[in-house]
Amino acid sequence: MGMIFKTNKRGIYFTLDAFFSTILLLIGVILITKYSFQEVSTEQIDMLSKDLLTSFGELKVGEINHPWVESLINEGVIVNPNNSIVEQIGSFWSEDTDLSRERAENLTTILVDDLTPSRYGLSVVMINADGSEREIFSRNKTGEPINLVSSKRMITGVVEGEVSEGSTSSAYVRKIRNKKTSSYIYFGGFVGQGNITVFMDNIPFDVNSDAITDITLELDPAESFDFLINNQMCNSSLPAPTINMSPLRWNMTHCKNLTVLKKNNFSINFPSMSNFSYISGGYIKLTYLTNQTQENISRYSKNYYFPDIDGLINIYDGFYIPGILNDMELRLHYYSNHSVNNSNFSTYLTIGNIMVFNDSNSTIEQDIILNNSVLSSLLNYSFLSQKTVPIRLSSYEYQFEEIITGGNADVILITDLSGSMKKSVIDWNLGNAAPTCDEYMVNPDTRRTRAVVCLNKELINVIMNYSGNRVWPIYMKNDEVIFNDVNSSDIDAIKADMDLYYNDQGAGKTCLACAINKAYELLDANSDMSRSKFVVIMTDGVPTHCAEGSCQSTSSVYGILQCEGMCDTSGFCGYADIGDQCLDCTASDGAVNNTYYSANRTRKDLNATIYSIGFGPVIDCLKANETLKRVAEIGNGTYSHSNNVSVLQTIYQTIAYDILERTTQISQIVVVLNDTPIGSKLFGDSNILLNYTPVSPELEPSEVSVVFQTPQFNTCNPTIDIPPGLRVADARITSYSGEHWNDLLTVNNQTVFSLQDFSDNYLLLGDPFHVEIPPGVLINGINNISIRTADSPTNITGCSDNNTLIYRAMINFSSTRSEVKEFAEGCTWIVEFEDGAFDNLSIPKDYSGSNNCSYTNNSISYNLDDAYDVSIYRLLDDLDFDDDGRVLFNFASEDLEIIINVLEGIRYIRTPSLMDVRVWQ
Repeated sequence: MGMIFKTNKRGIYFTLDAFFSTILLLIGVILITKYSFQEVSTEQIDMLSKDLLTSFGELKVGEINHPWVESLINEGVIVNPNNSIVEQIGSFWSEDTDLSRERAENLTTILVDDLTPSRYGLSVVMINADGSEREIFSRNKTGEPINLVSSKRMITGVVEGEVSEGSTSSAYVRKIRNKKTSSYIYFGGFVGQGNITVFMDNIPFDVNSDAITDITLELDPAESFDFLINNQMCNSSLPAPTINMSPLRWNMTHCKNLTVLKKNNFSINFPSMSNFSYISGGYIKLTYLTNQTQENISRYSKNYYFPDIDGLINIYDGFYIPGILNDMELRLHYYSNHSVNNSNFSTYLTIGNIMVFNDSNSTIEQDIILNNSVLSSLLNYSFLSQKTVPIRLSSYEYQFEEIITGGNADVILITDLSGSMKKSVIDWNLGNAAPTCDEYMVNPDTRRTRAVVCLNKELINVIMNYSGNRVWPIYMKNDEVIFNDVNSSDIDAIKADMDLYYNDQGAGKTCLACAINKAYELLDANSDMSRSKFVVIMTDGVPTHCAEGSCQSTSSVYGILQCEGMCDTSGFCGYADIGDQCLDCTASDGAVNNTYYSANRTRKDLNATIYSIGFGPVIDCLKANETLKRVAEIGNGTYSHSNNVSVLQTIYQTIAYDILERTTQISQIVVVLNDTPIGSKLFGDSNILLNYTPVSPELEPSEVSVVFQTPQFNTCNPTIDIPPGLRVADARITSYSGEHWNDLLTVNNQTVFSLQDFSDNYLLLGDPFHVEIPPGVLINGINNISIRTADSPTNITGCSDNNTLIYRAMINFSSTRSEVKEFAEGCTWIVEFEDGAFDNLSIPKDYSGSNNCSYTNNSISYNLDDAYDVSIYRLLDDLDFDDDGRVLFNFASEDLEIIINVLEGIRYIRTPSLMDVRVWQ
C-alpha cells in the first residue's frame, strides 16, 4: 500500500497517483540505465545511501500516512509524533525487546521498500558507543556485496537496552513558616558615660512577643546596671565582669512580653551615675520565628544611629560603608551647657581622623544638620568606601585625668660584667667603690660594675611601676651568659638579683651575640604577639667572642675568641693600651658581625626593639661606638653613650620612659575633675545617613536569609569553617577591646581593618566594636582570622577571648533541574528539622502511592530514578547546610509549597550511538 506524507513544510504534496507516476518514472530511468551501462557507479550508490539517511533525519513520524504507524501513535506506543524517523527507530531499538526490535524493523521496512529500488542491497545497522552492532533491517543479502557504501548519522540519548526518554524536574519553596533567625543591636567599643538607650527597628512585621524565642544581652559594663525594655524594668543590679575584655551574658527571654511590634527601646541605666557608667562593647540579640524569607534591607542606603546618652557624652565607635560612598548627611541632636562653671570644653565629632563638627559655645539644646556639601568637602569619600570607619563623639571638660591601666612590656636587661667593667666610669683607671647608689652619682670615678647595678635598679623601678610589665636580667661574666631564673614579674626579686653583683669586680670577656641570643631564647619562650618586646644592652667596649659554632651562631654559649678586647680578663689595662686593643678587634670583626646577625634575628623574628648603651669612654674606640650604634639601628631603638654618671642616669631614665610610652595602656575613661557636672545629653535620633553604590551581588528571589553566629573564639587567631551551600551576604567580627582600641583585623591574609590607616594617635580615633568583612573575603570552607587590640601602633594589648563572627548567609531554596530520570511518580517523605521535629510530606501534593522516602539524621533514602524524588532530595540537602540530616527550616506540609516542574519525554544525555545505512550493488 502506498503512503501519503502529510507535510506543508517542504512545499511538496504527495498523492498516491503522483507517487506511482514517480515510481514509473524511476523504473523507466532504471531500465534505460540498465541497458545503457553494465555497472552502476559508486557515486550513485553513495548518493542513494546519503539521501535515504537524510530523509530518515528530516521526516517526522507523524508525517507518515500509514495505518500501522497511525495505530502506534493512537495507542500511545509512539509517545512523541515529532520524533524523526532516526529518533523513533533508535527509541524502539534501545528498548531491546523482541516486540520493540520488530517495530524498529517494520518502520524501517515501510520507508525503505517504497523509496529505494529493489535491485540494491541495503541494511540499516545500529552501532553502540562501545562499537557493538545490531542489524535493524536488511535486504538482498545474498552473495558478496559489490561497491558497498556506508553512511552514518549520530543519535543522542539512546543506548541498546536502556530507556531513551524520561522526565526531569526542579523544585523550589514558595513559602516557609517559622524561619528561625536573629536581629542585633551593637554597642561601640566605648559608650558612656551615663544612662544609655538604643532601639531596634529591623524586626520583621510578623514578629510579636510570642514569636520571640530568645533575648540575649551580652555586655562588658564597668559597673552594675539596670536593664529596661520600652522603659519597663526587666532586670536590676546586673553585675559588671571582673576580668578585662571579658563580657557577661544574660538570658532576658523572660522579658519578651515587654516587647512591641516594629520598634523597641532597650536601656542600660547606671544607678550610681559615676565615672564608670559606660559599656566597652556588646550587643542585644533577639531570636525569633518569621515567615519572611529575606530581611527588608535597603540596598543603596543605611543609617548609623547614635545611642541616646544621658550623662556625659563619650563615644568611641565606628560604622561600615558597604559600597562606594556617594553622599552622606549628619544630624546631631544634643544638649551641653558649655558655659557651666566657667568650664572650657567643646562638643566635637571626628569621622575617621577628621573633625567634622565642633561646638564650644552653645548653652541650650541643639539640633544640627551637616549636609553632603559640607561633609564631602572635609572627607575623602573614596578612602572611606568599603571600610569600617572609626568615629569619636565627646562633650566634656577638657581637664580630665589620664588613667594608666597597666603595661605589656617584656624587657631583657643585658649587663656587661666583663673584666674591663672594674674600671671607672670616667676613664680607663680602676674605679672606686662608692658605698651607696646615692654616693656614686657625685663620684665621677665610680666603678662601672657598681654604677650599672644602681642604674639598672632605677630603670626597673620605672618600668615595674605598672602592672603587666616584666623584666629578665642577664649578665656577661667569666666568659658566659648568666641568667638566674628570676621571677620577671616580681620587682623585689629582680632587684635582689641585681644586688648580687653590686660589689662585683668584673671578669672575663664580652660576647654580645651570646647575650642577644639568650635574650631571644627568653622572649621566644615567655612572650607572645600580644606583648611588646625590648632588649636593653650595655657594654663598655667591643665584642670579643663569636657564639659557639660559628660567627653566625644562635647559641648563647661563648665560642671562639676573635680579639682580646679593651682590657685583659683581669681588667689590667690603661689608656695607653686602648688604641692597640681597639685595632685588634677592628681587624678581626667576626664577633662584631655575629652581634649584627643576632640583633637582626631578634628584630625580624620577634619584632623586639633594641636599645644600646655605651658605658664609659667607649668613644675612645670607634669600633665599639660603631658596633653599638649599628645594633640600635637594626633593633629600631636608640644608642646613647657617656662617661658621666649623671648623663648615664638620664640615658637609663629616657629608655625606661620610652618603653612606657610605647607600651602603657591608657584608658578611654574620662574622670571628671573639679566637680564638673555630668549633665550633657545626646538624643537617639542623632544619625549619619549614608548613600552608596553597593558592590555586593543582589539577593536572588530563590534565596532565603539566615543569621549565624559562631561560638566565642578563645583565641586571637581563630579558624572558621563556613559550610558549603551558604552564600555570605554580610559579616562582622565582634571584638571586645576593653579600655583599648580595636587595632587590626585580617581575614585570609587580607587586611580588613587597620586603625593605623586613620592615624597613629589612637586617642583621637573611635573604636568600633564590630568590624565588617567586605563581600567575597570569607569563603566556603576554612577561613583564617586574626584580631588585635592596641593603645598605639607599637603598644599591642592582645585581644579578648570572647570575640565571635556573626554573618547573614543566603541559602538557595530551589533545586537545580535533575538529570533525565525514567520515572516521575513521587513519594511520601518523612523529614527531620533542626529543632528535632518531624513531618510527613506528600510530593507531589496529590501523591497517594506506596513509595516512602526519608530525609532524617538516621536515614536518607529515595528513588534515584524518580525525577520528583531527586529534586526534593536536592532541595532538602541545600537546606541542610551542616549535612546532619536535619533541614534548617521547620515547616508543616500545609505551609511548605513545593513547586515541581516536570518535563516528560526528555531524551537522555548519553554517549551518542550511530545509525549506519549500507547500500551495495
